[in-house]
Amino acid sequence: MWRRQDELKPSPPATHPAPPAPPAPLPEPRAASRLSATVSIRGEITAGDDLFIDGEVQGSVRVAEAVVTIGPRGRVTADVEAKGIEVQGRVDGNLRGSDRVLLRATAVVTGEISARRIAVEEGAIFRGKAETVRGEEARTARAAAAGAEAFATAPFRRQESLG
Repeated sequence: MWRRQDELKPSPPATHPAPPAPPAPLPEPRAASRLSATVSIRGEITAGDDLFIDGEVQGSVRVAEAVVTIGPRGRVTADVEAKGIEVQGRVDGNLRGSDRVLLRATAVVTGEISARRIAVEEGAIFRGKAETVRGEEARTARAAAAGAEAFATAPFRRQESLG
C-alpha cells in the first residue's frame, strides 16, 4: 500500500552530454564610410558600402546595394537612392529606397519618398509625398526618372519650318 521512501529506483546509466558545438563565426562587419559633422560635400556621392552622413551634403547620393544613414547632425540637400535609408537628421530631397526607408523620431524630411517599406516614428516631421512600390515598380520608376532627367537636361533645339 504505502511505499517506503528508502526504496530506491534503479537509476539509468550515466550519460555525459555532448560538448556544445562551437558558435558559428560572426559575419564580417561591412565596411561603412562615415562623413562626420565637420565634413561638407557638394557634388555626387556613390558608394558600394554602407554610408553614414553626419555632416552636410548637397547634390546626390547613390548607394546601390547598401544602407545610407543620415545621422542626427546630418543635413542633406540631395536626392538619396539606396537599398535602405534611415533618416535621423534633416533631408531636403527625394528618398528612393529599393527596400526600405525609415524616418526616426528626430527626422525632418521635405520631399518624396518611394520604397517597398516605409516607416515613420512618432515625432518625425515629413512634408511631401510617400509611395510604397513593389521591387519591380521601384526599378521601373528609377529608370523612368533617369530618362526624364536626361530629357529635361537635353538642350532645346528649335526647328524652323520650311515653307
